[in-house]
Amino acid sequence: MAGAVKIGSWGLPSGKLCDINSYSSPQRLISITVYSNETPGGCIVGFSFTYVDQTGGAINVGTWGNTWGGVKTIYMNQGEHVNDVSGTSNSRGVTSLKIVTNQGDRGTYGCPAGDAFSVPLRQGKNEVVAFFGHSDDTLKSLGVYVPGAKECPVKIGPWGGHLGSSRDLYASNMPVQLQSIAVRSSERSGGRVFGFSYNYLDKAGQRISVGPWGSRTKGQQRNIAMNEDNYVTFISGTYDDYGVTSLKFESTQDDYGPFGCPVGTAFSVPVRDTGAIVGFFGRSSADGLVGFGAYVVPLDD
Repeated sequence: MAGAVKIGSWGLPSGKLCDINSYSSPQRLISITVYSNETPGGCIVGFSFTYVDQTGGAINVGTWGNTWGGVKTIYMNQGEHVNDVSGTSNSRGVTSLKIVTNQGDRGTYGCPAGDAFSVPLRQGKNEVVAFFGHSDDTLKSLGVYVPGAKECPVKIGPWGGHLGSSRDLYASNMPVQLQSIAVRSSERSGGRVFGFSYNYLDKAGQRISVGPWGSRTKGQQRNIAMNEDNYVTFISGTYDDYGVTSLKFESTQDDYGPFGCPVGTAFSVPVRDTGAIVGFFGRSSADGLVGFGAYVVPLDD
């Protein structure tokens, strides 16, 4: 679908592939229905949603999975949109989901167990407009559609701590292509990401240098070269209360990292099929990288 990025999915990529029609262009969500089991060992049993497409029509999708267990339907109010989807998954599939909108927390469903995932969009003007994933007898995996364009990247994150200074880009210099990344880190016990910088091309073709954020001297610096054929499609990492403890990057040509020591809460941004990661934002202190988020553009825009 032109003009949108598929982020995810998280969970178990098995069973039936579940997605919207490729010719459909979702504009906003009308409702989300979750079937779940909240008892120990429970999971997300079924999932369905309704969205408005480019013609103004309401499109019903699902149910993916089954319709037993507790059921909850979330109806979007006027002006309300989903800006954070999080949950957990394990070897059985999606075990829990939490939906947050610009008007508040709309609920946690299932029984949290396994690896955590999250898609925070609160820092930008982005919103979740549809979903995709896998299912069989239950919901196995889930990902989201977020509208975006090369001149208006999707802003995902940040993950990490809340101290230090905010680091971000000027609205007049939004990125369209990542050129290079430099990470300062230590992989020893107790190590973390101490410094971060990168270069990108903006829509005018200017090369913009960003950073360094954090320390200029701690740890060892590793440099990653990018080009239009080698672009980042997946980032993952870990963080604790003090900041980012590790980062890993995957591109169309290679994997880089992990840099730092993977300890704490995990996060990931998979956009392998329809997007490219073209820039970053976050927080930093004099000693290290505190928070980290990404700018993503659709490949087919």
